[in-house]
Amino acid sequence: MKISIMTISMLVRVLRSGGDLAAGYRAMMEKVAAAGFEAVDITSLELEVLGLETVRQTVREAGLGVCSYIAFEWFARADEPTLETRIAQSKAAADAAAALGAEVLMLAPQAGDAIGACTQEQLLADMAARWRPAARYAKTLGLHPVVENTPDARLQLLTPPQLKALLDAAPELEVVFDSGNALLALEDPAAYYAQVAQRTAHVHLKDMALAEANATMADTALDGRRFTGAPLGTGLVDLPAFVEATKQAGYDGWYTLEYYTEPGFTEEASLRNNWLWAGQLLGCAAP
Repeated sequence: MKISIMTISMLVRVLRSGGDLAAGYRAMMEKVAAAGFEAVDITSLELEVLGLETVRQTVREAGLGVCSYIAFEWFARADEPTLETRIAQSKAAADAAAALGAEVLMLAPQAGDAIGACTQEQLLADMAARWRPAARYAKTLGLHPVVENTPDARLQLLTPPQLKALLDAAPELEVVFDSGNALLALEDPAAYYAQVAQRTAHVHLKDMALAEANATMADTALDGRRFTGAPLGTGLVDLPAFVEATKQAGYDGWYTLEYYTEPGFTEEASLRNNWLWAGQLLGCAAP
Protein backbone atom coordinates (compact mmCIF):
# COMPACT_ATOMS: atom_id res chain seq x y z
CA MET A 1 0.00 0.00 0.00
CA LYS A 2 1.19 3.52 -0.82
CA ILE A 3 0.43 6.55 1.35
CA SER A 4 0.21 10.15 0.14
CA ILE A 5 -1.12 13.26 1.88
CA MET A 6 -3.27 16.20 0.90
CA THR A 7 -1.68 19.29 2.43
CA ILE A 8 -4.20 22.00 1.50
CA SER A 9 -5.01 22.74 5.16
CA MET A 10 -1.30 23.33 5.79
CA LEU A 11 -1.02 25.45 2.66
CA VAL A 12 -3.82 27.72 3.82
CA ARG A 13 -1.94 28.35 7.06
CA VAL A 14 1.23 29.17 5.11
CA LEU A 15 -0.71 31.63 2.94
CA ARG A 16 -2.26 33.28 5.98
CA SER A 17 1.04 33.59 7.83
CA GLY A 18 2.15 36.55 5.75
CA GLY A 19 5.74 35.29 5.65
CA ASP A 20 7.97 34.24 2.77
CA LEU A 21 5.66 31.99 0.76
CA ALA A 22 8.35 29.92 -0.94
CA ALA A 23 10.19 29.36 2.35
CA GLY A 24 6.98 28.42 4.14
CA TYR A 25 6.07 25.99 1.38
CA ARG A 26 9.52 24.41 1.51
CA ALA A 27 9.27 23.97 5.30
CA MET A 28 5.83 22.43 4.86
CA MET A 29 7.12 19.81 2.42
CA GLU A 30 10.11 19.03 4.62
CA LYS A 31 7.77 18.31 7.54
CA VAL A 32 5.69 16.01 5.36
CA ALA A 33 8.76 14.06 4.26
CA ALA A 34 10.11 13.82 7.81
CA ALA A 35 6.81 12.31 8.96
CA GLY A 36 7.28 9.38 6.57
CA PHE A 37 5.10 10.23 3.59
CA GLU A 38 6.23 9.13 0.14
CA ALA A 39 4.21 11.60 -1.86
CA VAL A 40 1.84 14.55 -1.81
CA ASP A 41 -1.30 15.56 -3.68
CA ILE A 42 -0.72 18.95 -5.32
CA THR A 43 -3.56 21.39 -6.02
CA SER A 44 -4.01 24.01 -8.70
CA LEU A 45 -3.98 26.61 -5.91
CA GLU A 46 -0.30 25.84 -5.31
CA LEU A 47 0.52 26.35 -8.97
CA GLU A 48 -1.42 29.62 -9.01
CA VAL A 49 0.49 31.14 -6.09
CA LEU A 50 3.94 29.59 -6.57
CA GLY A 51 4.20 28.44 -10.17
CA LEU A 52 4.67 24.93 -11.49
CA GLU A 53 8.47 24.93 -11.52
CA THR A 54 8.78 26.14 -7.91
CA VAL A 55 6.29 23.52 -6.74
CA ARG A 56 7.98 20.74 -8.70
CA GLN A 57 11.45 21.66 -7.48
CA THR A 58 10.35 22.06 -3.85
CA VAL A 59 8.63 18.69 -3.80
CA ARG A 60 11.61 17.00 -5.45
CA GLU A 61 14.13 18.57 -3.06
CA ALA A 62 12.09 17.31 -0.11
CA GLY A 63 12.45 13.78 -1.47
CA LEU A 64 8.73 13.42 -2.25
CA GLY A 65 6.80 12.26 -5.28
CA VAL A 66 3.48 13.57 -6.58
CA CYS A 67 0.58 11.16 -6.36
CA SER A 68 -2.22 13.34 -7.70
CA TYR A 69 -2.79 16.77 -9.19
CA ILE A 70 -6.11 18.29 -8.10
CA ALA A 71 -7.45 20.82 -10.60
CA PHE A 72 -10.22 23.01 -9.19
CA GLU A 73 -12.66 23.95 -11.95
CA TRP A 74 -15.72 26.17 -11.77
CA PHE A 75 -19.15 25.08 -12.99
CA ALA A 76 -22.36 27.04 -13.45
CA ARG A 77 -20.86 30.51 -13.18
CA ALA A 78 -22.45 33.52 -14.81
CA ASP A 79 -19.17 34.21 -16.64
CA GLU A 80 -18.55 30.66 -17.83
CA PRO A 81 -16.40 30.53 -20.99
CA THR A 82 -17.23 28.47 -24.07
CA LEU A 83 -17.19 24.68 -23.98
CA GLU A 84 -14.08 24.68 -26.17
CA THR A 85 -12.28 26.91 -23.69
CA ARG A 86 -13.31 24.74 -20.76
CA ILE A 87 -12.10 21.60 -22.52
CA ALA A 88 -8.79 23.35 -23.19
CA GLN A 89 -8.54 24.28 -19.48
CA SER A 90 -9.04 20.66 -18.47
CA LYS A 91 -6.43 19.48 -20.97
CA ALA A 92 -4.02 22.10 -19.59
CA ALA A 93 -4.60 20.59 -16.14
CA ALA A 94 -3.59 17.21 -17.57
CA ASP A 95 -0.40 18.76 -18.93
CA ALA A 96 0.36 20.18 -15.47
CA ALA A 97 -0.25 16.79 -13.84
CA ALA A 98 2.12 15.11 -16.28
CA ALA A 99 4.77 17.80 -15.75
CA LEU A 100 4.59 17.22 -12.00
CA GLY A 101 5.03 13.47 -12.49
CA ALA A 102 1.61 12.68 -11.04
CA GLU A 103 -0.20 9.42 -11.64
CA VAL A 104 -3.69 10.85 -11.12
CA LEU A 105 -5.49 13.93 -12.45
CA MET A 106 -8.40 14.84 -10.20
CA LEU A 107 -11.00 17.08 -11.84
CA ALA A 108 -12.61 18.87 -8.91
CA PRO A 109 -15.72 20.92 -9.75
CA GLN A 110 -16.61 23.97 -7.68
CA ALA A 111 -20.16 25.36 -7.54
CA GLY A 112 -20.51 28.90 -8.81
CA ASP A 113 -23.08 31.63 -8.35
CA ALA A 114 -25.40 30.46 -11.16
CA ILE A 115 -25.64 26.82 -10.17
CA GLY A 116 -29.07 27.20 -8.62
CA ALA A 117 -30.56 27.67 -12.08
CA CYS A 118 -29.13 24.37 -13.38
CA THR A 119 -30.97 21.07 -13.42
CA GLN A 120 -29.21 17.79 -12.70
CA GLU A 121 -29.57 16.91 -16.38
CA GLN A 122 -27.88 20.17 -17.43
CA LEU A 123 -24.98 19.68 -15.01
CA LEU A 124 -24.52 16.08 -16.08
CA ALA A 125 -24.46 16.99 -19.76
CA ASP A 126 -22.06 19.89 -19.12
CA MET A 127 -19.61 17.84 -17.08
CA ALA A 128 -19.65 14.92 -19.49
CA ALA A 129 -19.11 17.16 -22.53
CA ARG A 130 -16.24 18.96 -20.83
CA TRP A 131 -14.49 15.94 -19.35
CA ARG A 132 -14.86 13.22 -22.00
CA PRO A 133 -12.26 14.71 -24.38
CA ALA A 134 -10.08 15.91 -21.51
CA ALA A 135 -10.10 12.42 -19.96
CA ARG A 136 -9.17 10.81 -23.26
CA TYR A 137 -6.30 13.26 -23.57
CA ALA A 138 -5.16 12.62 -19.99
CA LYS A 139 -4.98 8.90 -20.68
CA THR A 140 -2.64 9.51 -23.61
CA LEU A 141 -0.30 11.08 -21.03
CA GLY A 142 -0.47 7.98 -18.82
CA LEU A 143 -2.75 9.60 -16.24
CA HIS A 144 -5.83 8.34 -14.42
CA PRO A 145 -8.50 11.08 -14.89
CA VAL A 146 -10.77 10.90 -11.86
CA VAL A 147 -13.78 12.61 -10.32
CA GLU A 148 -14.85 12.44 -6.69
CA ASN A 149 -18.07 11.67 -4.88
CA THR A 150 -18.15 15.43 -4.49
CA PRO A 151 -19.14 16.95 -1.11
CA ASP A 152 -21.14 19.91 -2.47
CA ALA A 153 -24.60 18.46 -3.08
CA ARG A 154 -25.42 21.26 -5.53
CA LEU A 155 -23.04 19.65 -8.05
CA GLN A 156 -25.14 16.47 -8.17
CA LEU A 157 -22.20 14.09 -7.74
CA LEU A 158 -22.66 13.13 -4.11
CA THR A 159 -24.90 10.05 -4.12
CA PRO A 160 -24.21 6.70 -5.82
CA PRO A 161 -26.84 7.21 -8.57
CA GLN A 162 -25.51 10.70 -9.33
CA LEU A 163 -21.89 9.59 -9.53
CA LYS A 164 -22.73 6.52 -11.60
CA ALA A 165 -24.75 8.68 -14.01
CA LEU A 166 -21.63 10.71 -14.82
CA LEU A 167 -19.54 7.55 -15.18
CA ASP A 168 -22.10 6.21 -17.65
CA ALA A 169 -22.10 9.49 -19.58
CA ALA A 170 -18.29 9.72 -19.63
CA PRO A 171 -16.81 6.20 -19.73
CA GLU A 172 -13.28 7.64 -19.94
CA LEU A 173 -13.51 8.92 -16.37
CA GLU A 174 -12.53 7.01 -13.24
CA VAL A 175 -13.31 7.60 -9.56
CA VAL A 176 -11.37 8.98 -6.63
CA PHE A 177 -13.45 7.70 -3.73
CA ASP A 178 -13.65 9.84 -0.59
CA SER A 179 -14.56 7.90 2.56
CA GLY A 180 -15.75 10.98 4.45
CA ASN A 181 -17.98 12.34 1.71
CA ALA A 182 -20.04 9.15 1.81
CA LEU A 183 -21.40 10.30 5.19
CA LEU A 184 -22.69 13.48 3.56
CA ALA A 185 -24.70 11.28 1.19
CA LEU A 186 -26.05 9.34 4.22
CA GLU A 187 -24.28 6.24 2.90
CA ASP A 188 -22.06 3.66 4.58
CA PRO A 189 -18.60 4.30 3.05
CA ALA A 190 -17.79 0.60 2.55
CA ALA A 191 -21.14 -0.16 0.92
CA TYR A 192 -20.96 2.93 -1.29
CA TYR A 193 -17.43 2.09 -2.36
CA ALA A 194 -18.51 -1.39 -3.45
CA GLN A 195 -20.87 0.18 -5.99
CA VAL A 196 -18.06 2.00 -7.82
CA ALA A 197 -15.05 -0.15 -6.91
CA GLN A 198 -14.42 -1.31 -10.48
CA ARG A 199 -14.08 2.30 -11.67
CA THR A 200 -11.98 3.50 -8.71
CA ALA A 201 -8.39 4.53 -9.43
CA HIS A 202 -7.62 6.49 -6.26
CA VAL A 203 -8.82 6.62 -2.64
CA HIS A 204 -9.04 9.49 -0.15
CA LEU A 205 -8.96 8.52 3.52
CA LYS A 206 -10.95 11.21 5.29
CA ASP A 207 -12.53 11.17 8.72
CA MET A 208 -15.46 13.46 9.53
CA ALA A 209 -16.95 14.94 12.69
CA LEU A 210 -20.08 16.96 13.34
CA ALA A 211 -19.30 20.65 12.98
CA GLU A 212 -19.48 23.08 15.84
CA ALA A 213 -22.37 25.52 15.63
CA ASN A 214 -20.03 28.42 14.84
CA ALA A 215 -17.88 26.55 12.27
CA THR A 216 -17.21 28.69 9.21
CA MET A 217 -15.92 25.83 7.02
CA ALA A 218 -18.25 22.84 6.88
CA ASP A 219 -20.01 20.55 4.43
CA THR A 220 -23.75 19.98 4.62
CA ALA A 221 -25.15 16.45 4.50
CA LEU A 222 -28.39 15.59 2.73
CA ASP A 223 -30.20 15.56 6.08
CA GLY A 224 -28.99 19.07 6.96
CA ARG A 225 -26.27 18.12 9.43
CA ARG A 226 -22.96 19.93 9.02
CA PHE A 227 -19.63 18.09 9.07
CA THR A 228 -15.98 19.04 9.10
CA GLY A 229 -12.87 17.00 8.42
CA ALA A 230 -11.22 15.42 11.45
CA PRO A 231 -7.83 13.83 12.23
CA LEU A 232 -7.86 10.18 11.21
CA GLY A 233 -9.41 7.91 13.82
CA THR A 234 -11.10 10.70 15.77
CA GLY A 235 -14.32 11.06 13.78
CA LEU A 236 -17.40 9.14 12.69
CA VAL A 237 -16.10 7.24 9.65
CA ASP A 238 -15.49 3.51 10.16
CA LEU A 239 -12.14 3.64 8.41
CA PRO A 240 -11.05 0.06 9.24
CA ALA A 241 -14.22 -1.31 7.61
CA PHE A 242 -13.78 1.00 4.64
CA VAL A 243 -10.15 0.04 4.07
CA GLU A 244 -11.06 -3.63 4.35
CA ALA A 245 -13.71 -3.11 1.66
CA THR A 246 -11.11 -1.59 -0.67
CA LYS A 247 -8.74 -4.49 -0.09
CA GLN A 248 -11.48 -7.06 -0.66
CA ALA A 249 -12.29 -5.37 -3.97
CA GLY A 250 -8.64 -5.69 -5.03
CA TYR A 251 -7.67 -2.02 -4.82
CA ASP A 252 -3.88 -1.62 -4.81
CA GLY A 253 -3.36 2.05 -5.58
CA TRP A 254 -2.54 5.14 -3.53
CA TYR A 255 -4.34 6.08 -0.33
CA THR A 256 -4.27 9.83 0.19
CA LEU A 257 -4.80 11.12 3.73
CA GLU A 258 -6.87 14.29 3.99
CA TYR A 259 -4.84 15.89 6.74
CA TYR A 260 -6.14 17.84 9.74
CA THR A 261 -3.93 18.90 12.65
CA GLU A 262 -4.67 17.25 15.98
CA PRO A 263 -5.48 19.67 18.81
CA GLY A 264 -2.68 19.83 21.35
CA PHE A 265 0.00 18.47 18.99
CA THR A 266 2.67 20.22 16.99
CA GLU A 267 2.42 20.04 13.22
CA GLU A 268 5.32 17.60 13.12
CA ALA A 269 3.80 15.29 15.75
CA SER A 270 0.37 15.47 14.19
CA LEU A 271 1.72 14.56 10.75
CA ARG A 272 3.59 11.60 12.19
CA ASN A 273 0.55 10.45 14.17
CA ASN A 274 -1.56 10.55 11.02
CA TRP A 275 1.01 8.49 9.12
CA LEU A 276 1.33 5.94 11.93
CA TRP A 277 -2.45 5.57 12.23
CA ALA A 278 -2.86 5.08 8.49
CA GLY A 279 0.23 2.91 8.21
CA GLN A 280 -1.06 0.53 10.85
CA LEU A 281 -4.47 0.44 9.19
CA LEU A 282 -2.95 -0.31 5.77
CA GLY A 283 -0.26 -2.68 7.01
CA CYS A 284 2.68 -0.45 6.06
CA ALA A 285 5.99 -0.69 7.90
CA ALA A 286 7.06 2.57 9.54
CA PRO A 287 10.01 4.25 7.80
